[in-house]
Amino acid sequence: EIHTYEEEGIECSFEPGLIDEGSHEISLEADFNFLTMAYIKTYFMDQETKRSFTREGIDPLDSYGIIDKDPNAIHTSGPIQLGINVGKPPLSTEDDFRMGITLTNAWMGKLQNVTDMYIITPSQIEMLNEKNGGYVCKGKRDYIFKKKLCSDIEEEDQGCDDGVHNVYRMELENKTIKDIEVFETILCRLKIEDSAGLLEGLPITTKYFKVATRYN
Repeated sequence: EIHTYEEEGIECSFEPGLIDEGSHEISLEADFNFLTMAYIKTYFMDQETKRSFTREGIDPLDSYGIIDKDPNAIHTSGPIQLGINVGKPPLSTEDDFRMGITLTNAWMGKLQNVTDMYIITPSQIEMLNEKNGGYVCKGKRDYIFKKKLCSDIEEEDQGCDDGVHNVYRMELENKTIKDIEVFETILCRLKIEDSAGLLEGLPITTKYFKVATRYN
């Protein structure tokens, strides 16, 4: 077992006569489990305020001095690039919206299967498309997420607080994301349950969404 920042050497021995004289190329393959986390920042605004700015031809983000107008997802390094997209900000507090999660193979190897995936949202935002006690997200097939607690996600719960976040875990069981050679995208619908609580009395607010996934 190798933990973060630890190194373990590998020694290979060959019996005399097994390899002929001369130059040879030797390849080493390894299977391992990896954790990748990502988050994205976005902005929310009351629908009427947003419409008012639009009618006047004013960029609401300019009006509030926001420089980072179209934030990109930030992810930890590793064999999989984890992308998140929630649409062009500012998002209206009155509309539901789509979250796209993309897993892109960034190394020479092959993603065999996803063993865990969590989506963390602000507590005022919940998943749509409820079915049989879970929430359906779309991809190459339907993926089912169920609501959990921050404590359920162990070391991936950095910065997670049940008082301010909702946590959803993908139900894998006999079905999983697997054999990704290039990329795979999952699409989930989200809705705002408490607009006032999300804005906290402000005309525009900044919120974060996070995804954590483990895979082989």
